[in-house]
Amino acid sequence: NQLSIDADTDAPAYAEVIDPETGEIIAEEEFTGETTMSIPEEGDYEVYIYTESGTVMAGEFSVE
Repeated sequence: NQLSIDADTDAPAYAEVIDPETGEIIAEEEFTGETTMSIPEEGDYEVYIYTESGTVMAGEFSVE
């Protein structure tokens, strides 16, 4: 139940994990380089990563 993110850069970034069914933010963290976030429950989620330069990356994943 761990989501690891490696941005491969030393620039600050912000990540948030959202439950798409409810819109609830499950986890969020500001980080530099890499981070590991705990996802407490099974389900389908969306992750958004925002960089200081304005880039937004998005993805989907499932916790079983």
